[in-house]
Parts: sequence; C-alpha cells; structure tokens
Amino acid sequence: MTDAGANNPINADGIIETTQKLLCATSAAAKPHLDALVSALATVTGIDLYPSCYNEDLSTQTGFGKAISPLEAGRCAWDIERTRIFMAGVYQAIQDVLQRQDRVELLYAGTGPFGLLLAPLAPLFPADKLKVTLLDIHEASLEALQKVIALLKVSDRVAHIACADATVWTPPNGESYDILLSETMKHMLQQEPQVKIFSHLQQFLKPTGMLIPASVQLDAWLHSSESGKNIHLGELLTLDRSTAAALHAGDDSCLSGSLLIPECDEGMTDLKVTTFIRIYGDHCLQENQSQLTLPRYKKNIRPVPGSKLDFHYRLNDYPDFEFSYRSRPATEDLPLPDSTEVGELGVYHLKRIWSKAAYAKAGKLDEAVRRREWLLDQLVFELLGAPMEKALATIYQSRRFQDVEQWFKEASEEDISAQRASSINARVMDELEALHG
Repeated sequence: MTDAGANNPINADGIIETTQKLLCATSAAAKPHLDALVSALATVTGIDLYPSCYNEDLSTQTGFGKAISPLEAGRCAWDIERTRIFMAGVYQAIQDVLQRQDRVELLYAGTGPFGLLLAPLAPLFPADKLKVTLLDIHEASLEALQKVIALLKVSDRVAHIACADATVWTPPNGESYDILLSETMKHMLQQEPQVKIFSHLQQFLKPTGMLIPASVQLDAWLHSSESGKNIHLGELLTLDRSTAAALHAGDDSCLSGSLLIPECDEGMTDLKVTTFIRIYGDHCLQENQSQLTLPRYKKNIRPVPGSKLDFHYRLNDYPDFEFSYRSRPATEDLPLPDSTEVGELGVYHLKRIWSKAAYAKAGKLDEAVRRREWLLDQLVFELLGAPMEKALATIYQSRRFQDVEQWFKEASEEDISAQRASSINARVMDELEALHG
C-alpha cells in the first residue's frame, strides 16, 4: 500500500482533506488518495482488510441475493474507479438537490463498515443541509461505521441507523427520501440483491427523488475470442427508477425477452454481456473500468443465425440470467469429412486434419484413425511447405477452417495455386490408395 496518508494524521481533518483530493483527482492520480482514505478508515474501525486467516463466510443470504460480509464490503473500496466515480456522483447529486431545496434526505442501503460512498462526504455539507438514514444487514458493519461517524463528528447528519434487510425494510414514520443510494451488486447484476433493493425501496422516494446509481444497463453481444470482434444484439435489462417501480407493481416484463441472432461470421461463437453504470449525470462506469463492469462470457455457444436468443433474469436467492438458444453443431459433432472435401485452397485432406484436431480436443478422435493417417498428415504439411509444429499449433487453435487456410497461404513460401493444389492432391490420392490398399 502506498504511504499516501503519511502527512494526514488519522483525524477528521485528515480524512476530509484526503476526500477532497480524491474528488478532484483524475483516474490516473486517484490511487494514492484512495489508499490514504481506505487506510485511515481501516485504522479508525480496527478492520484488517487482509487478515492472515480468514475462513469463515460472514455473508448473509437473503431471499433475493447474497449480502456480502463486512470484510468483503470493506475490500470493495480498493476498486479505484468504482469508489472515485461513485463518490463524485453522490457529491454532485447532493449539491444539485441543494440547488432547488434547503435539505437533502438520503437513504444509504448497504453501507458496509466504512459507509465509503457517503460518510467521508458528510462533513462537506452543513448539518442542516443533509440528513441520512444508514441501513445494513450486518451489525458488525454498523458498529464499525459508527466509529467513522464519531471521528468525523457527523452524527448530527444521521437521522436513523438500522440493522435490517434492505429488501424488506420500511422507513419509520412514513419518511421519504430525495436520494436512494445503494451499491449492492456485481457485474451483470449477478448474485447480490441490487435489483430487489431498488424495486422495494424506490417506493419511499419523493416524486422528484433519484436512485444512485441512476441506471445499470446490461447488453448482449456476439463475440469472437479469436478476432476480438463484437456484434451488438441488444439490451437485456436496464435497472432504473422506472423499471424498479414496475417490478414493485408486479410487472416483471422487463426481466425477459428475445434478441435476434443476425447473419454473421462463424467465428462469432461466444455470448458477451456488458454492464454500463450511470451513477449520476456524467459520472459513469464503462466496460472494464471497474470490477462492476467486467464483461461476462458464455463461451462457444455457436448460435444459429436467424434464430432467437431468449433470456430471463431470475430474481431469487441467486439473481442471474438464464439464456436459451439454438446452437450450430460443433465440428466434433459432425462426421469427419472425407479427405477429398476441400476449402478455398482446394487442397485434399487439409480440412480432415483440422476436423480431427477438433475431435481430439473433445476426446472423440479414434486412436486407430490418428495412427493410420499420421504419415499422410505430415505429408500434407510437407507438400504445403509449412513447419509441422507451427502448422499443428494453428490447426488446434483455430475454430474456423478459413483461418487455417489463411495461415497456410501466409506460411507457404510458394503461392498455393490451382496447379500446385492439383499436384498436392495427386500425391495425397496416391497415399490414400496405398492406405486403403
């Protein structure tokens, strides 16, 4: 850890100064300020974020997802862009609400032990301008957070502290809020209860109230792991105030749908799901910018062009997406091609070699076939003028036969003309006749 807090003693002024520096920092400059802030909060709360022994899972399972343990929640602070951009968004949102009214009522659901997205900001607003309700399912988190509140001398900004499950909690005295803040999610809205927390608690927002994050958008793409190319299929789900309210009202239509698989290259075999988070205004987390926005993949699904990708977001004790689709047969599920079946180069036996590699990777290649044809395989490589080790590596790594042929085009010292292919094929046929006697 960077000793960025050496000149900032663990006191309210030091934490406030570090917070202000973090709010002004660029992505490149944020880490030392975040290190200093998290180090200070860990010291104040007495939490060792990386204990030498930690075997017990202190998370809590709710009916709508896993509430991670206080220690895991504390570790989330190290996600630099997540912390920096969320804090900047919350700070801006409070400022903007204060432009139109005298005080902000804010509900923070899932505070963790540091209340990181709000507590360090609280001293930056006068007590009569900010009233917060702090909610967490773990008593240990709230006990730690109260140490932070005491050090920062912001207890006069705290209206209520409640140890409760945010998916079912009801505010006291019919209170309502200007801002509902909750970051209780993973990428792809998997596993944790963000969707249910927002759909339940949004009813306690004022008419002009807002969610933070304002929206979480999930999109589906076709992806080629070889080329890196993506084709956008469409939106899976956007969690915002509108969809949260619809879910609360019993309309779960936003959780299911179908997307058309377009005509595309055979190499587009994977399903990719991206997460885009708009925290507030222009404060956003893009793909790969945070642990929260890492893309997720379903590998080698080989969807059939013209068919539909059906999806459903399962809102239960382990929230996640279910997908159904029609797949093209894998090479290893098709009959081995005859040696005379060719591609663009017109070279006999090359496609069969590639298909045998797919069979071998799937554990389906008949050992007798491998042994019987091995010398013929080597002959084809020799006739094409390609080094055998590199040729085999390419064949085993390539999902598409077109890519194999392209490699041989580039690897061969001579042009693979129709005349040359014909000459190669004559030699291959001689060997095949000898093999089959």
